[in-house]
Amino acid sequence: STTECSARPASARDLIEGQARSSAASARAALARELLLEREELLAAQARRLSDASNQRVAAAKAAMSEVQSRCDALSAALEEEGRHRRRLEEDWAREHREAAASGAEAAERARR
Repeated sequence: STTECSARPASARDLIEGQARSSAASARAALARELLLEREELLAAQARRLSDASNQRVAAAKAAMSEVQSRCDALSAALEEEGRHRRRLEEDWAREHREAAASGAEAAERARR
C-alpha cells in the first residue's frame, strides 16, 4: 500500500490568502484600537462638560446663597433699626405722659390753693 502525504506544499494563492487574512485581522485590530481611543476621548470630553456644568451650577448656587445672606443681613439690620425707633417712640411717649401727669398734678395743686 502506498501512503500519501496529507500535507501539500502551500501554493502562492494559499500564501496570498493567508497574508490577506492576517492583514485584515491587523486592520480590524488597529480599527478597534482607534475606535477605543476615540471613545475614550469622547467620554473624557463629556466628563469635562459635565464637570464644567456642575461647577457652573455650584457657582450659581453659591451666588444665590450669598444674595440671600445679604438680604437676610439687610432685613436684620432694618429690624434692629425699627426696634431702636420703636423704643425711642415708647420712651418719648412715656416721658410726655410723665410730664403731662406732672403738669396736671401741678395745675391741680395750684387750683387747690
